[in-house]
Amino acid sequence: MTTINQGKSIRVFSPATVSNVGSGFDIMGFAIEGAGDILEMELRNDSRLNVENLTGAALPEKIEDNVIYPVIKALQKELGVDIGMNIRFRKKINPGSGLGSSAASSVAVAYGFNKLLGSPLIKKELIDYAREGEKLASGSAHADNIAPCMLGGFVIIRSYHPLDIIEIPYPETLYCSIVFPDISIDTKKGRSVLNKSNSLKDTITQTGNAAGLVAGLMMNDYELIGRSMVDVIAEPRRKDMIPGFDNIRKAALNKNSLGCNISGSGPSVFALSTDKTTATEIKEAMVMAVMETGHKCQSWVSPISKNGVCEI
Repeated sequence: MTTINQGKSIRVFSPATVSNVGSGFDIMGFAIEGAGDILEMELRNDSRLNVENLTGAALPEKIEDNVIYPVIKALQKELGVDIGMNIRFRKKINPGSGLGSSAASSVAVAYGFNKLLGSPLIKKELIDYAREGEKLASGSAHADNIAPCMLGGFVIIRSYHPLDIIEIPYPETLYCSIVFPDISIDTKKGRSVLNKSNSLKDTITQTGNAAGLVAGLMMNDYELIGRSMVDVIAEPRRKDMIPGFDNIRKAALNKNSLGCNISGSGPSVFALSTDKTTATEIKEAMVMAVMETGHKCQSWVSPISKNGVCEI
């Protein structure tokens, strides 16, 4: 039963995510610590949706153009309510970063709205509604950022029709180094450069690498993880949009990274490693490689986060 308590409020954190993970285009992703969105939401006594942006990040002026809008509308329809909200963005992942910015907002508002209404839906059920935000942002309702943002951990989308989400184990000591150069790549643009179809050879290679990555994670086989982080479908078409990408990857591999790939559509680049010390050294080398292109960047070192979206 949906409970409406007008004036009730909630503060939500939704984590940044790395998607694709090399060979897992549109089907793999994991959550990271530290970076993410913070949204405050309050139920109104009418049906109006009011949005306030206190982050400095560029968000659409019209609510209808914000990824949170179709998410709320889908949930209102499903739950049979017409109650509005005041929504305040306190912290925002930079749009166009490749770190799941649209997913973080979509997940946060889905989780928060559901929670304010008495939690009639469980987290996994909310994923489908949060995907409406990705559909607006990129034209594709992919879940490789949405699912790990919602659930935490490392997630695989086995199927989209019907949606089948699998949470898999991974090595506890696996760390991620991330650099985000000071450029933006619109997700729709990042998807538009991809081939509409791929050769049988590339499909076989990508499938083998994706299967190997899953096996490596589950067996704690670091060498297999590294060998499997090879993307022959998206990365070759996207890497030229990222200044100095080949040198960034070379810098990571020279510091003993297991593998280094584009996060989502980019421009963020991530590398996996076996421990925090190595991950920190990799991050510093990647930052230097970015700076050599004349760009500044943000950077993070993080384990795969067990925690998805949550109330704070």
